[in-house]
Amino acid sequence: MKQVHHCSMFNRDELAHILETFSQGEKVLICISSSFLSSVNRLDYALHADESKRPIHNVGGFWGPHSFEFLKNIGILSKRYKFPVLMGGFDIQWYKFNNEVDVRAWGFEVLNLFVDYYLVGHSHTAISKFCNDIPLKYIPMKCAGTNSVAKVVKSDAITDWEDHAFTPTPGTYIAPGEALITQLAGGCVFSCSFCTYQGLGKKPHEYCRSYESIKNEIVYNWENSRSNVYMIVDNMINDDWNKLKYLARIRDETGIDVRWGAYARLDTIRTKEQAQLFRDAGVAGVIFGIESLKKEVGPYLGKMTDGNKVKELLAQFRDAVGDTCITSGSFI
Repeated sequence: MKQVHHCSMFNRDELAHILETFSQGEKVLICISSSFLSSVNRLDYALHADESKRPIHNVGGFWGPHSFEFLKNIGILSKRYKFPVLMGGFDIQWYKFNNEVDVRAWGFEVLNLFVDYYLVGHSHTAISKFCNDIPLKYIPMKCAGTNSVAKVVKSDAITDWEDHAFTPTPGTYIAPGEALITQLAGGCVFSCSFCTYQGLGKKPHEYCRSYESIKNEIVYNWENSRSNVYMIVDNMINDDWNKLKYLARIRDETGIDVRWGAYARLDTIRTKEQAQLFRDAGVAGVIFGIESLKKEVGPYLGKMTDGNKVKELLAQFRDAVGDTCITSGSFI
């Protein structure tokens, strides 16, 4: 499987060139992830029941004009080349097919013209089955307020993460020293009240890769492309401290200067030793979901928002990592 990042930035001619280059006469399956597919001008329609009457001016308005144009270009090209399309990711969820407001905002009338199946859930098995000509069991979902029907596939249980490596396949072009994307575990142990991620509340050691799996991936990438920098896309890097301990151990055992950026939770970094572990593990960048500095807000969010405590923890983290890490915070 070949991945194209930031592909929504390409125009139709550039996308056509990519598809022609990838195909080279072979079969092609286009997989679209909706998880990070959005524009700065997108509109979050109908996220709450009391907002469902918000007027919608444009079909596909949720995505924003730029991203929706990208989706339409993919649709035109998939029809031209007769390439099947699967679409999944965080933004593809059951309820959005049944609400007339959602259907229009998400542009399902247009997407249904070229998306063969929508994948709901966390497992990748539906993609493997499709590639191996195994029929997918789907539910025909009539999109509310339209005559359009979507084929929705509910995935199996979450994929076994023991050796769920993200190692590039032979033939995938990786530039020397290129930063790569990887993931050490699935799901999230937290349950913040404002989050609608479907993998919330897992146990700390569920859906985690083994030490050997992570080490083998890092060594392979270093030996084949001299890549040692990663964006770790776990929902939280420090939901299980073993992940950081694994990275520190790999750096020590292999001598590879592994550097990485990730999302982290500040209020669980309670000790100097825990902050130091980030540095030992090779942190280069971290994003803390601080959300608010107003203590009274915390109970509503399901996390600590004491401004004085936040500042203390940030100072402790800064003292441990020094100038080896770029730190940023996100706020509601």
